[in-house]
Amino acid sequence: YQRLEPGPCGRRADQALLQLLSWLPSQGHALPARRVLFGHSGGAQFAHRFLLLQPFAVDAAILSSAGWYTWPDDHARFPYGTGRPRNDTSRPVEIESLLKVPILVTVGELDDTPDAAMRRRPSLDERQGVSRLDRAGRWVAALRREALLRQIPGRIEGCVLQGATHAFASCIGAGLPDQAARFLGRLPWIWR
Repeated sequence: YQRLEPGPCGRRADQALLQLLSWLPSQGHALPARRVLFGHSGGAQFAHRFLLLQPFAVDAAILSSAGWYTWPDDHARFPYGTGRPRNDTSRPVEIESLLKVPILVTVGELDDTPDAAMRRRPSLDERQGVSRLDRAGRWVAALRREALLRQIPGRIEGCVLQGATHAFASCIGAGLPDQAARFLGRLPWIWR
C-alpha cells in the first residue's frame, strides 16, 4: 500500500480509498466537505503518493515521519520519482496539482538514525539522506524549489518535533497534535 502498487485483489490502495469514500455515503455516513489526509511512517508514504495520483481528493495533508519520498523527478519512475511507472500508462503523476495542496511534513528530531524498516539503496540515500530527519528536510526543500520553478505558490511546511523519536507516541508527546492544529488553523477556508 505504501508504494500504491496493485495488491492481491488487483487494486491499488489509492483506488481502494477512493472507493471507500464513495461507498460510505451510500451507507448513510456523512463525510465532511473538506478532507485532511494524515499518515505516520508507512502511512505518510501512502499519503504523499496518494496526493501525487489523486490530488483533487484531498484538501490538505499532514505527513509524519515517512521513511522515503517520491522525488519530484520526471526521469525517475514512480514511486522513486514522478515519472510513469513501468508498464503502467494509466497512472499520471500530478506534481503540479500536489504542489497546490497544503502539506505539513513533521519528523522527530531524534529520528536521525536509519533502521531496518527504512528503504535503503545508494541512489536513494544520496538524494534523500540516510535518516528520516534528513529525508523530510530534503523533500520539503525539493518541493519548495519545484513550486518556485513552476511559479506555483508553494504550500508545504516542515516541522521538526523536538525530542521525538520515530515512534508515533513520541511524536504525539512532542507536540504533533499542536503542530497539526496550528497548520490547519492557517487554512481558514478548510473550516467553512
